[in-house]
Amino acid sequence: MKKLFILLCVLCVFACNYGFTQNTKIDSLKKVIAVADDTTKIKTLIVLAWQYKNKNLDTALLLANQAFELTKTTKNLKLTAKVWNTLGAININKGNPSKGLDCFINALNIMKQLGDKKSIAKLSNNIGQIYTIQGNYPKALTFLFDASKALEELNDPATLPSVYGNIGGVYKLQGDFPTAITYFLKSIEIGEKTHNNQIISSSNNNIGTVYLAQKKYELAETSFLKSLKNSLQSEDKFNEATSYNNLGNVYEQTLKYDKAIEHYLKSLSIREELKDNSGMASCYNNIGGIYVKLGKFKEAEAMLLKSAELSEAAETLTVLKDAYNNLSCLYDALRDYKQAYVYHKLYSNLKDTLLNEEKSKEIGKIEAKAEYDKEVVLQKAEQEKLNAIAIEEKQKQQLFLILVSCILLLVAVFSIFIYRALRITRKQKRIIELQKEEVERQKHLVDKAFKELHEKNEEVMASIRYATRIQ
Repeated sequence: MKKLFILLCVLCVFACNYGFTQNTKIDSLKKVIAVADDTTKIKTLIVLAWQYKNKNLDTALLLANQAFELTKTTKNLKLTAKVWNTLGAININKGNPSKGLDCFINALNIMKQLGDKKSIAKLSNNIGQIYTIQGNYPKALTFLFDASKALEELNDPATLPSVYGNIGGVYKLQGDFPTAITYFLKSIEIGEKTHNNQIISSSNNNIGTVYLAQKKYELAETSFLKSLKNSLQSEDKFNEATSYNNLGNVYEQTLKYDKAIEHYLKSLSIREELKDNSGMASCYNNIGGIYVKLGKFKEAEAMLLKSAELSEAAETLTVLKDAYNNLSCLYDALRDYKQAYVYHKLYSNLKDTLLNEEKSKEIGKIEAKAEYDKEVVLQKAEQEKLNAIAIEEKQKQQLFLILVSCILLLVAVFSIFIYRALRITRKQKRIIELQKEEVERQKHLVDKAFKELHEKNEEVMASIRYATRIQ
């Protein structure tokens, strides 16, 4: 009874969204943990970790690790896989894609043992996302297409938008913007049908980045503002910070520096709250770069050194490269040529490293396109095969219907024939019966007439005999 009561409490926390704030739900879940058995504690810790994932990554990681420790005693494989999945998602947000990949692969292996198709599809999506971050586009698309196919068959509107968004992201990175937007719009369509503001926010951010890459600034701003609105409605801090940062990019590129700094600072404030080191590094670099342009060198130096420190710790090499370049420009403007040279050298070395990685990514793009084309051909062949089977099946059904119709027609004709034969037989039988009745009637009349005649003959004979006696 105690376990049942605890589980009911958890269900109530999940269900009673109306009238409660996010903090109230978190507090309620914490109270459940205090009195729950290990299995319920794990489930609740997983939920709490996801609640904190977009609020405080360190707290989310702590909760997920607590859940992982408890799985060692419960031996529940499915819960263990869910904890691995949670740890993977948190590590991605913390800027640790390699750790995230290891976690997702561990979860995937368990779900394959259990034969859980839906979970396998979700984990394939997560793994595809990490391969995208690492620039391994062929592997990314392999996992993402597998996930989309499975989820379409399962009709899962909850996870499909994420998959479509990730596929769109791969196409965006390859410069195929029309295809990217097609997938992002698919994601938004499902988000609107399911009233999921977080999905809508993320997808609008993705679409905005495509427009920004195309220098379509008004369209980009509109998309980012839509994203911001939806992230505020869903209390999604992660997408809110991303939206502010993206809006800052728009305003910086259109030379509206004051407005750009305002939005970068808003993004930075949220990312500091989330303890998102890679996000903070990006914001510090963006703000520092503008300060260099505005001649605010002291403020720029503080921002850029902080960006370099955080991006190096988080291994966010693209941000680190930009920070080195901005620092080189800063010290050059300050005529500190020694420091300018040091940071220019660091920038050049890192640029060469990344350039080699970019070349590998270019190869990846070619391979990804080849893999995709192969996938399209295979899907087309499979579809043609299915169409041929469907046509053959339809022809069989039509032939069967014709055969059944003919049989039914023959049965109908035969039934009519039998009916008419029976009707004639009954009619003939009735005529015979009437004729027999008439014969019987006539016989009766003849017998009666004969009897009367006989009686009259007797009377006549009697009269004759009487007359003879008189004579």
